[in-house]
Amino acid sequence: MYRDNLVTSITIGTTENYTNKSKRDKYGINYVSEGTVGRSVYSWGKYIQDGDEVRLVPLTQEEVEIKNKLIKKYFGNTTDKHVFVQGMVENG
Repeated sequence: MYRDNLVTSITIGTTENYTNKSKRDKYGINYVSEGTVGRSVYSWGKYIQDGDEVRLVPLTQEEVEIKNKLIKKYFGNTTDKHVFVQGMVENG
């Protein structure tokens, strides 16, 4: 809405709040509930530069293996879900 100047009478914070509410309504709360369209889960990815654009892409299999080794090293025997939940708690 902002980039195309379709809406100019609300702040970026209000736009983010409405977007987040719509996401929760449609896809639920990660690992907790399901929404009207489906279930939302976290997925690991990375940002890459693609010309003038920055895109988010999934990790390769090799990167997933590295991530899993790092999780085991720093968090012990846990799952991705626990790491995400810990991050959500730490970020409020």
